[in-house]
Amino acid sequence: MTPDDVVNNALEIAGHPERISSLWDGSPEAAIARDLYGETRDEALAAQPWNFARAFYALNAFGAPATGWLYSYSRPATAITLLDVYPGNLTEEQVLDARPSRWLEVRTGTRLIQTRFSPAIAAVTDRVVDPTTWVPDFTAMVVEVLARKLQAAFGKEQVDESRGHR
Repeated sequence: MTPDDVVNNALEIAGHPERISSLWDGSPEAAIARDLYGETRDEALAAQPWNFARAFYALNAFGAPATGWLYSYSRPATAITLLDVYPGNLTEEQVLDARPSRWLEVRTGTRLIQTRFSPAIAAVTDRVVDPTTWVPDFTAMVVEVLARKLQAAFGKEQVDESRGHR
């Protein structure tokens, strides 16, 4: 499935009569879908900790830590949701320990992660943009939410007018 397929499935569910050949085909449907597609995908990724989107990143030191913290790291750029941060020098058995480590995400001009340990690793829900790697439940969620947004964007009256009804 491609992003175009996701959009066309959503357009069909929304009851819109037109389909797109591409998100870049110049049609009003493509322009609106292009505006809504990425945000809808990211909202669905943030809705729950999807296993297919889980990723682990070694964090990079950035800036001075806030008061009460020893280290400051930049947040991974493609992270949708920060699930946990833990010391980077743990053994494999310790990484699987369900006890959370202490950390804080700070949102100033730059999104930072404050910790008391170095090195640090973050477990995140990552931005997965390739629909061929999505699980079926996630794809269905994106299509359904996108359909509602497209329906609202085009408006019921516009959909009916395009079918010759008022």
